[in-house]
Amino acid sequence: MDSSPPALRLAFDLAFDDLYSRDGLIRLDRAFLAWVGEVDAGLCSRLDGARADPGALAAKEESDLLIALSPLLEDFLCRLFGIESEVQDLAARHHELAPLYSVKRLFVQRRALHKVKADELEAFDAVAGETKLADLFGEPLSELAFARWVTTWQKDEAAHAAELELAARYAAWAASTPQGRSKHRAGVLFRAPRKLDFMRLVPVQTDATQGVARHALPADHMRRREGFALPIPVPTWSALSIRPTTASGAMSRAKIRAPRG
Repeated sequence: MDSSPPALRLAFDLAFDDLYSRDGLIRLDRAFLAWVGEVDAGLCSRLDGARADPGALAAKEESDLLIALSPLLEDFLCRLFGIESEVQDLAARHHELAPLYSVKRLFVQRRALHKVKADELEAFDAVAGETKLADLFGEPLSELAFARWVTTWQKDEAAHAAELELAARYAAWAASTPQGRSKHRAGVLFRAPRKLDFMRLVPVQTDATQGVARHALPADHMRRREGFALPIPVPTWSALSIRPTTASGAMSRAKIRAPRG
């Protein structure tokens, strides 16, 4: 039985070896030009003109052309390698998390933290509030569920005034009280803006009782690591802060030139 991996199949009648040969790259370039022409004939004409006389383009015009071509290049590469469905799945997961950041900015920071006063939070029962919100959601309270339901309620604020008031109180409690910040320390939705002390970016505690300053992380921040496994799951939102190099990113840093020949 042949145990060798299956050959990579490319679109546009190209083979994997074509990516490593001059003639193959010329065919690849022609396929890309045809792709751009089918989607946007005007943009294809601009690209042809830029290639014919690269020096005629001002820096801003070249940047505008690269930006306009970037999404078409991404789509072309997805088709070339047959990964369109996988890319669509990743895009759907990304957009699923989008409400976190809009609700954080427009509801938590602008509404909850500004309108809910500190004395109101002293009498706020966070446990009862969480239970009530979970009942309204029909699912356990999570940051994503909170963001989705607040977004839905804001479409008809008059009909959901009570729900939004409860959500604002809970958000203010989670973002501004020690108990709330501790409960949601692994999340992103209820993190209030704060000024950075660049000399204390790591939250250490200093102990000088023995005559020498000893710095250590707080006990609740310590994570024991056994082997190479992560000691705690990585929050989903943290992946959003990682910006992988994409076709668009690579393209924006490169000059577009036609293969010679």
